[in-house]
Parts: sequence; structure tokens; C-alpha cells
Amino acid sequence: MLRCSIVIPALNEAAGIGQTLRNLAQIQPPPFDIVIVDGGSTDGTQEAIAQWIPHSPVPVTVIEQLPGRAVQMNAGAAAACGDVFCFLHADTWVPADVVG
Repeated sequence: MLRCSIVIPALNEAAGIGQTLRNLAQIQPPPFDIVIVDGGSTDGTQEAIAQWIPHSPVPVTVIEQLPGRAVQMNAGAAAACGDVFCFLHADTWVPADVVG
């Protein structure tokens, strides 16, 4: 079975990223890992992510990168450990079987 990494570029997503991450925790089978690439948020995005990490069912990597979706997605792909990648906007909810 292929291992799926979820890659999320983020910039000032404090209002919604917590719910997105809670949604990802419901995925069955779970993704192999989650990589969040913050582009320099100033609104509490990092804090919202940090509150969720202890509850994550899978490894979570948070990296900082210059802002810009393509730059952030490339950095996330480089840091991800899976065989395939699912790139999500920080405010996207996915069905529970997105990985399966």
C-alpha cells in the first residue's frame, strides 16, 4: 500500500486550520504524515497548529518558508515522507476515505 502524506501550505489561517486538522484526524486509514508549511503567519496560525499536534494520530512536521503557495508546496513535498502527496488548502475538509 502506498503511504500518503498530507501537505498544507498556510498563511494567516488561524481561524480555520484547527477545524481542518481535526477533520484530518478522522481519516481512515490515516495518512502516513502531515506537513504544514507556514509562510510567515502573524495571526496565531502557529499557535493553533501547536495546540492540535499533541492530539494528532500521525506525525506532524511544521516548517517555515517564504510565502507563496508553490514555494510552500515544494518545501512541503521535500519534507514529506510518503510515497504520494495530497496537497490541501488550510481551510479544506476532506472525506474520511480520502487516503484509502
